Amino acid sequence: MLNKDTLKPLLNQNIEGIIWKIMLDDEQNCLAIESRTLAKQVVFSVYDFNKQTFLILNYAFEESWQLGLLAVHEYKLVLHGFENEFAPTPKNILVFDLAQQKLSWQNYSHTAQAVYKEGIMAYNARIMPRKLELLDLNTGSSLGYVKTNEALKQLQNQIILPENKLAENIWETAQQLIYKDLFIRSLYLKNNSSYTQIIEVYDKENNILLSDILSNDIQKLAEDTFFVWLGKLVYIRNKSEIVSYLL
Repeated sequence: MLNKDTLKPLLNQNIEGIIWKIMLDDEQNCLAIESRTLAKQVVFSVYDFNKQTFLILNYAFEESWQLGLLAVHEYKLVLHGFENEFAPTPKNILVFDLAQQKLSWQNYSHTAQAVYKEGIMAYNARIMPRKLELLDLNTGSSLGYVKTNEALKQLQNQIILPENKLAENIWETAQQLIYKDLFIRSLYLKNNSSYTQIIEVYDKENNILLSDILSNDIQKLAEDTFFVWLGKLVYIRNKSEIVSYLL
């Protein structure tokens, strides 16, 4: 085992299927996950770091596949549908209330373009030319049409992504960053005919605080292997396990 852990563990959870997308809510300190199974089911999970618990875990909706994660904000999970199974074009809006554990509202005429602190920017695809409209996050009711240059407050994440350290041999490529006095990197180790990807954390004295296997038997390079968010290291192990440590 490549484990010598002196960092405080915050989260270690297997998720159904393959983790497809992660969205973050800085204000509520929540992490939302969209994952997809080989049986063609999409499920959603939301972890609340403040409460140290999952608000939902592997939650499936009536629409079992053609749903995608758009945002998590103010304990609301914002989802969108798709035109069809073969077209990634988004349509429809669904908002799930994480506190009430129920679907707040659905809109099958509008398509969400983005989520702002003031509400959901959307448009009715059946109306041309396209007119942007602000929808209330809690109720779905219209707050009026808006101009594209109107000042709205974007949802922002205090996320730090690693830089790619390129090498002539692509398998010597690494992702790394320095956070406070810590050096964090992911790299590849040769393993017969394939590679193992690991993540390591060192302190300023070059003592190893964490070493973990991200994935075995890798045939191609993996990107976006880890990130730092609000003082936490977050990464995915074996494509379906979400892991976090306090830095």
